Amino acid sequence: MLLSGNQLVYAQQPATPAEPVYAVVDKMPRFRSGDSTTVALLNYLGQNTRYPVGALQDRATGRVFVSFVVNRTGRVEQVKMAKPGHPALNTEALRVVSEMPRWEVPGQKAGQPVSVSFTVPITFNMRTATPADIQAMQGKRRAAVQKQLDDAQAQLASPTAAGHEAAAVFLADPLGATHYIARQVQYPLDASRAQQQGTVLVDFVVGSDGKVTDVRVAKGVFPSLDSEALRVVSGMPAWQPATREGQPVAMPLTGVPVTFRLK
Repeated sequence: MLLSGNQLVYAQQPATPAEPVYAVVDKMPRFRSGDSTTVALLNYLGQNTRYPVGALQDRATGRVFVSFVVNRTGRVEQVKMAKPGHPALNTEALRVVSEMPRWEVPGQKAGQPVSVSFTVPITFNMRTATPADIQAMQGKRRAAVQKQLDDAQAQLASPTAAGHEAAAVFLADPLGATHYIARQVQYPLDASRAQQQGTVLVDFVVGSDGKVTDVRVAKGVFPSLDSEALRVVSGMPAWQPATREGQPVAMPLTGVPVTFRLK
C-alpha cells in the first residue's frame, strides 16, 4: 500500500513463507479511530517529524519513502527505506516511522489478523522547519565554529615543534588573530547569491620582521570565499615575531580558519 498525497494507492508486495505479508486484505489496518488511516498517518508524521540538523546545515530537502509492515498485533516492524534521499533525512524518516505507536486495529483476512505492508512518503521542506530545529542547527554550527577558533587560537598562542622558544603573537586585536579575521571578513556578493558558506583554511608565515607572507589556501570552499580569506589574512597588521635563542625567526602557521556563514 502506498500513501500518496491524500489517497492510498495499493501495490503488491511479496509474501514471506513464515509470515505472509499482504498489500490488500478484507479489512485494512486502522491507525486511529475517528480518522481515516490516510489522515491519521499524515497527522502523525507532520507532528512528529523533526528537521535533522545535518540536513538543515546542508540545505537538504526532498521527499523520501519508507516501507513498513503493520503486523497481526498492530505493531510496526520491518521498517526500511524504499526510496532514500539525503542520509540525515533517511535517518529521521526511519526514526519517526519506527517510533510509530501500535495501530488500533490490525488488518484482517478471512476473519483472521494478518500483516499488511505500507509505503509512506515523508517530505522535508525547509519552510516547515520549526524554531527548535533551527536553534539546534545554529547551536551545533556555533559549537563547531567555536572549536575551530579555539584550536586555531591555541596554535597561534603556543610554540611550535620547530624549536621556537616563543611563538609569534598577534597584538593588533586583544582578542587574538581569529577575532580580528572574523571582524574583517566581507561576504562576497556572488557567494551570498549562490548560498555558499563554509570555512576556508589558510596557511601563512609570520616572518622574522612580523609581517605576514606566503599566504595560501590550504582548503578552499568557493572561489570568491577563498579570495576573500586570502585578502583578509594578507592584509593583517604585523605580528610580534617568534624567537629562537633570543633572535626573531620566521614561524609558519597552518590551517587557520576563516569562516563564512549566511545569516
